Amino acid sequence: MIKTGDPDIPGIDGAFHQPEISQLTGTINTIQVDDIDAVVQKVRDNGGKVVQEKMPIPGVGYQAYCSDAEGTVFGLHQVDESAAAS
Repeated sequence: MIKTGDPDIPGIDGAFHQPEISQLTGTINTIQVDDIDAVVQKVRDNGGKVVQEKMPIPGVGYQAYCSDAEGTVFGLHQVDESAAAS
């Protein structure tokens, strides 16, 4: 894990890991959103694709990975400390 900010303030930290999905390599910019489900739907409605469906990060929130119509992969993050493993 990579800590990027004050531990008392919710936010996006990072990590180095071996991706299971080949599109999730390199540096991926992640955007914090208020409603990840709504944003994922907007991605789909505008020609983008979901690379990794929404997944919980227990105690932190939810993460999803998408690609835009040109194939650029990006992450979405919704803070929700009540997120639990499914």
